Amino acid sequence: MRRKLYTLVMILIIVFLSSSINVVNANILNWRTYETEDFLIFYPQGYEWQAKETLYYLEKNKDRIKRLTGNEENFQTHVVIQDIGMISNGYANPLNYKLGIYTNNPATDSRISGIEDWFRYLNVHEFTHMSHLTNTSGSAETLSNIFGNTFSPNLHAPEWIIEGITVYNESQTSQYEGRLHDGYFDAIVAAKVQAGDLPSISEATYEYNDFPRGKGYIYGGAIFEYLSQSYGEDKFAEFFDEYGSYWWTPFIGDLFPTIGIDKAAKKVYGYNLEELFAEWKAYERKHYQNWEVDGQKIIDTNKGDIYSLTVFDDKLYYFKSDLLRDKPFSYRKINKLCEYDLRKSKERILKVNLAPGNGSITKVGRKLYYSILNISNNFSNVDRSGKGTIATLYSYDLDTAKSKKLFSDDFKDFLVSDNGEVIYVKDSKEEFGSEVWSYYNEDKKLIGNVNSLITELRRYQGKSIVVSKEKRGSWGINYLDLEQMELSTLIDSNYGETDINLRNDKLYFSSNYDGYQAIYEYDLLDKDLYKLTDKGYSINGVVNNDKLYFVGVSSDGKGIYQRAKVEKNYDLVAAEKEDESDKIDLEELGVDIKEGRGFGRSLKYLFKPHTRFIFPIIASGEDALGFNSYTMTYGNGGVNFNWNSKMLMPVKLSFSSNREDDDRENTLNLAYPLYESDLGGLSLIQVDYTTDFSDSTPGLMLNFSYPRQDLSLYLQKDIADQGFNSELNYSYSFDNSSISFKANKFEEFDQDEMMRGFDFDEADNGYQANLDYTHKLIEIRDGAWNPNFFIADVYGNIFADYYKDEDIARDRFSYGYEFIFETGLGSHLYLKPTLGFSLSEDFEDDVASYLRIELSF
Repeated sequence: MRRKLYTLVMILIIVFLSSSINVVNANILNWRTYETEDFLIFYPQGYEWQAKETLYYLEKNKDRIKRLTGNEENFQTHVVIQDIGMISNGYANPLNYKLGIYTNNPATDSRISGIEDWFRYLNVHEFTHMSHLTNTSGSAETLSNIFGNTFSPNLHAPEWIIEGITVYNESQTSQYEGRLHDGYFDAIVAAKVQAGDLPSISEATYEYNDFPRGKGYIYGGAIFEYLSQSYGEDKFAEFFDEYGSYWWTPFIGDLFPTIGIDKAAKKVYGYNLEELFAEWKAYERKHYQNWEVDGQKIIDTNKGDIYSLTVFDDKLYYFKSDLLRDKPFSYRKINKLCEYDLRKSKERILKVNLAPGNGSITKVGRKLYYSILNISNNFSNVDRSGKGTIATLYSYDLDTAKSKKLFSDDFKDFLVSDNGEVIYVKDSKEEFGSEVWSYYNEDKKLIGNVNSLITELRRYQGKSIVVSKEKRGSWGINYLDLEQMELSTLIDSNYGETDINLRNDKLYFSSNYDGYQAIYEYDLLDKDLYKLTDKGYSINGVVNNDKLYFVGVSSDGKGIYQRAKVEKNYDLVAAEKEDESDKIDLEELGVDIKEGRGFGRSLKYLFKPHTRFIFPIIASGEDALGFNSYTMTYGNGGVNFNWNSKMLMPVKLSFSSNREDDDRENTLNLAYPLYESDLGGLSLIQVDYTTDFSDSTPGLMLNFSYPRQDLSLYLQKDIADQGFNSELNYSYSFDNSSISFKANKFEEFDQDEMMRGFDFDEADNGYQANLDYTHKLIEIRDGAWNPNFFIADVYGNIFADYYKDEDIARDRFSYGYEFIFETGLGSHLYLKPTLGFSLSEDFEDDVASYLRIELSF
């Protein structure tokens, strides 16, 4: 009776805690819907205009997208509008015909900043995914109807095809929108050409720890642009239709493209994919044979990024991120605030941060001001359990090397006055535009609203110069009157002007007027415009002592380049006004739109499992919003059931009922994150509670995260048996290796023995420890197309395992070496085959060898 009472009390406590905080997100009843025949839009109250824009652009572009992808099926897509803070993204889930649309309009320091309208761009991109990946016919369509879209052949295409068609199509809506018009993707391809490092078809197919990340987007977009120019856009639908009829693809076509996607390409284009890929590479080599960056590199990165470049007192300041390759199929970014002394040609790292930088870097007196991203609560979303990304502003004292946290908010950029007042801008959620805020003496105050979106903010002679945009249109440069909250045009074109910096009366910015990103100078007094770089890729320019410094790109990552400042007069083409017919008008769509409540409608999707009868799965599904999901499987002679719920956000609840040894084991688990942070140091405090309704086990987890190291502590208490379990995990990352240590102490608590290469036993009392040093041995980065496999890097691992069973007073110790291979198979399977050798004097066979394969999709 006492155990049941304890279980009930713990559940009631956690439910009370979850309902008393984060009220906005815990309220599951504030969701609403707009519905047409083809789309069902779910949105939280207060996000009506975002939902209407989403519906408008989906309805307006659906027919064109379906023609492009060859999908003639009638289906309804449900779309969930969510606010996750300052992250700009979205997704398409073809298994359950779901789109996720995140509301944040990307800032100009984002790689997807070349956008005229975020909701148009994002919905075109994501619905292109949906239409492409659900294109099936014949027997393949029958299999998908019975078992789910796991059997859709187009879902099994290489990533560069899946992302390539969407990057291509996002760039067809306007000549000023999409990543094929931005210049960055072109620069990556050009830099690879110059380095003789264009990827093989296998390298492009698999993601691994190298520059650039997101190969599928970059190379795929370029390939589809080439195919469109060389063979015609109409071939895309024919290709997707043909491949979408190959029912055997999920079974064997992934591993042997010659009988799958190559067969379709051969029929439509006359060449298989490997031959088309070679054609594209030959085209790019010729196209970019004379490409080069217009300057000399002075600062490099380790496969990383440089942004927010500025200059004060003969010193450059910037954010720099380096990519570590410390474990197989794992990468870690080291984010740094850096200073480069131009007189001494010496770089100094001022701060190393766990999270990336945000916005600009400015200097007032002997203090730098900068911001980094962090996590906060009270955001209207389900995907992140009500969490969202915000920014935290810091000051850094150049004399004492001490940082001070000032405040947090979801701001895009800021400027600092001599008296310490901070003016910052953030997106308005109620309508399109920006809010302007003041922070002074630890007090925040809203100054006013602007009906344009502001992403960059600079001070000039008592005025404010900003980069801003209207709802539909590119980024432009304007004056902002902080008293009247009015904008006046400074530089306006159909292209985007970004990365502004000031030096005396000269304004420097980046744009792709001539089809590539270049640096421009605008004289604020004479109103003359000059071009400062003539070739390659150059952004984020600053000038010091008649030298130009800018961020460029090479085959290995971004870097800072320099050259003499040479001014060339440039005539800017005036902006063309956008066609008024492109304004939002739901009535012009000519479709019947119904409004309704969201939560009840969402639950109906639980009765539409997205995966069916694929052994051992009987059925798997979720509600439309993602609050609840379940999986039914068959195993151990019976039906097993697992259910997960976020309805008590931020508490996560799971229930499982599994067949075990002619009996049924029911388990309930609740996990409640009390605290989360990305600022470094203590990163997570979480309590959890597990019960099988006869025994109860509460737990406490503490995580500490730093740029190169992580530490976690986990404590559990078995109430019935008075058992106890404690776990410690520590890891440290070097540039190409890592060290990790795990320790576990337990009393009256079942634990499996972890002795690599030898049989595992189970004990109730004891402790164990594992030490690993993982290091990269060699880069292979080669594979084959038929059969479709790839080997990236090979790692070695020196390990030692120790186990103490106190019930029988037995010690066991082993040590050895492992070879770990980063391997890809069938375009989407990522394997880590591990060949290990273990030595121990505590087993009958003192030398053991083993092969272990870890699988991830």
